[in-house]
Amino acid sequence: MVTCVYTIQILYYSYISIRTLNKSSKKVSQLQKLLLFTLMTVLIVDLTALPLTYLISFNYRLYLDIYFVLISALSYLLIGLFIEEPTLFRISQFIENRHQKSNLVLVDIEKKLDELNRIMYSEKMYLNPDLSAGELSARLQISKQQLSELLNKHMKKRFVDYLNQFRLETAVNLLEKSDPSEPIAQIAYQSGFNSIATFYRYFDHHYQCTPTDFRKNILVDRLR
Repeated sequence: MVTCVYTIQILYYSYISIRTLNKSSKKVSQLQKLLLFTLMTVLIVDLTALPLTYLISFNYRLYLDIYFVLISALSYLLIGLFIEEPTLFRISQFIENRHQKSNLVLVDIEKKLDELNRIMYSEKMYLNPDLSAGELSARLQISKQQLSELLNKHMKKRFVDYLNQFRLETAVNLLEKSDPSEPIAQIAYQSGFNSIATFYRYFDHHYQCTPTDFRKNILVDRLR
């Protein structure tokens, strides 16, 4: 009797699951569909194995009936959870995160960050207005992709922004020490900027004033 009920349950709930899965196709990812399909395959295999239970003694057959019912209940519980809450187990996200490729797997990140900052302060490579990511990455003995990930992921900066922060520091130092008659453009070029407009934009963004106003404030402070 239990076997008959189990058989009817498998056929009925398999039909309901397929219909529900089709209606929920937008919510369920490909990976989750695959898992649902696998669960249903297990149930179908169980169903095909039922006739074999009649070749076994009654006591063992009773235990198998109970086993099949429990497997059925657990499987359909999981199917229902996957359909109603496809993000509950976040399996797709887990698989995706595991397979995200990093260019820095074999790189000592802390060592390269220290080396990068040391090069910037000691060799002042940023003073070269034409410095490229390829040149800097070659100096660090890493690829351009690795340098980009090093800056973007671990310093939260783009390559150009990283260079320009050093150029701004140099420009401020020159503005404080240079002759007031020295052209702003000359200071910009000496600091490594290859565009006056870029220099003014970065300066205003970081100091909320123009280089000219910054210099005027310095002169006012000196006269006090």
